[in-house]
Amino acid sequence: ILKALQVERSFKPDIVHVHWPIPNVLWALPFSGKRVLHCHSTGLTLVRKYPILGKLLHRPIFSSDFIVFNSTFSMKDFAKVMGKQHPNSKVIPMPVSFEPKVLNVKRDPKKILFVGRNVYWKGVDILIKALALLNERGINATLTVVGEGPQQKEWKNLADQLGVPVIFKGWISQKELSREYATAKVLVLPSRAVPDGWTEGLGVVLIEAMMHGTPVIASRAGGPLDVIVEGKNGFFFEVENEKDLSDKLWMLLGDPALWHSLSQNAKHTAKRYMPLNIAKEFLSLYLTIHD
Repeated sequence: ILKALQVERSFKPDIVHVHWPIPNVLWALPFSGKRVLHCHSTGLTLVRKYPILGKLLHRPIFSSDFIVFNSTFSMKDFAKVMGKQHPNSKVIPMPVSFEPKVLNVKRDPKKILFVGRNVYWKGVDILIKALALLNERGINATLTVVGEGPQQKEWKNLADQLGVPVIFKGWISQKELSREYATAKVLVLPSRAVPDGWTEGLGVVLIEAMMHGTPVIASRAGGPLDVIVEGKNGFFFEVENEKDLSDKLWMLLGDPALWHSLSQNAKHTAKRYMPLNIAKEFLSLYLTIHD
């Protein structure tokens, strides 16, 4: 707050844009200019865990001039958690600055990819069970998991029990990750929607995969609802339903024409999230607020 006071005194910005307003809205209070808050789902999870935060920050949040949300899911969740919606609000997703380093390489026709933290709500156990069902139908797919976390050992044990081949890569460089996206046949984001509020706020890895022309499948929950157009650039499956996920994988892997159509549409979708395009949306917002 002291630093904010120094900035305010030095050049008095017309607009202050604060990310994660729970609790960072306090940093905006010293400024006399317009206040834009940028709400991500993680802050709302904090309010669920510590309801006093919502009460303490209610006035400064709702006295702000505008609230931006990273997804429709976050926007609706805000109204649910805070008791009402801010009168001036809209959805502008975060830009995805990932630049594909590897393109036009041969894809592995049976490679399923997951990228993310190895934590319970990410749902890789659901994906492993879906692959076991898929393998029973004669498609011997393999799973590559990029990322680390406390659930990894449990997922390894489950894969061994079900006879599902899984490669755990850990965290890798951007170039290596680009190769994983480019060689995968499909990326799956099987996240849960758990009671304490944890689920995907947007699903950035979906967009990164689409940049490489890789179709995606995600659970029907959270931010991915803004990214995927069913049957156009990917598919949804019902949350925690490995049978439904297995069916969607079967359909996609078994239909080359469908896969090609989704791949082309995925590249088009990804352009919407390029930094320049998102910057234009924010510039338009700032000009509207300032006027």
